[in-house]
Amino acid sequence: MEESSLEAALSGGVGKPYGQVKAVVEAGEMLHLSGFDSQTVGELMADCLQRNLRQVEVARVVRSAKGEYKRGLRGGHLRQALWGGSVQSGNGIGVKQQGRADSRMGPGGPGSGGSSGGLGGSRPQGGGHQ
Repeated sequence: MEESSLEAALSGGVGKPYGQVKAVVEAGEMLHLSGFDSQTVGELMADCLQRNLRQVEVARVVRSAKGEYKRGLRGGHLRQALWGGSVQSGNGIGVKQQGRADSRMGPGGPGSGGSSGGLGGSRPQGGGHQ
């Protein structure tokens, strides 16, 4: 993984539980090894940290991202498919934070139920992180 992606994840993880930051960095490594470009890896890691996703939810994001990647989606289009809303390139700022998840991707992460497109909204600060 490129140093800039790792630095972005670590700076975005300031004040977050160690297990959450570790899960996000490991997810970035997996995505990088799967062929994702560095910018998308960094943005997906930032997305996960901004949404305060737990370790199991981050794993769902990786599985879903890999599936979308295999279908040919890249960059912002891949992130739109995951999160169900508008996204901006760069540091992840502007990623849609609200919404509902489709049947594959429950609230906060893929695979846990819901309706209507994307991974859904953000998790509240603190509590329940692994």
